Amino acid sequence: MIPGDRVWLAGYPAVANWINFDGERPAHEQQRHRVTAWYHGPDPSSLHMHVILLGPADATDGMSGAPILLKRGERWRFAGVLTRAGQESWSWGRFVHAELLLHLLRKAWEQDTGALRNDA
Repeated sequence: MIPGDRVWLAGYPAVANWINFDGERPAHEQQRHRVTAWYHGPDPSSLHMHVILLGPADATDGMSGAPILLKRGERWRFAGVLTRAGQESWSWGRFVHAELLLHLLRKAWEQDTGALRNDA
């Protein structure tokens, strides 16, 4: 990723989750939000974290775990997972880069498949 790259997050912030008590039975409702952000670079205070500037949004509280997507040409790429975001509009967010997540998944897969082979 290059500083200035535009990325998108999709998630369900706390302000978009509510219980509707108007019907016969209370119903939990959610509304998905898409937030635009710009990649800033690696987080100097944390080895595996990266920083984004979140564009104007109603709120980002509750968006932790949202996938971060980057578009290159006509292709969308998984860029990482949001871990922390500010509460106000135009705030900084932090995320774990996809490369680290994929590395951890590969390691977990190798350990699980090795354990399965040893159990047979």
